[in-house]
Amino acid sequence: MSQFRVQFAVSTDPDATETSGFASDTNSNNLETVVEAIGMSQARAMVESMYGGPVRCWIKSVIPV
Repeated sequence: MSQFRVQFAVSTDPDATETSGFASDTNSNNLETVVEAIGMSQARAMVESMYGGPVRCWIKSVIPV
């Protein structure tokens, strides 16, 4: 497994849907975490699932560490 740095934002909209716009504030906009995963797509999916899925979590970048 490799480590990946994932930069992301979390939606502040309590009623977020797939068709609503993404709403975020400065406290939840420039977040970053490091995860161990097999590849970049798995790292992306892991962070999305930790923060409520693709409707609630917007992945900005995934970078190998």
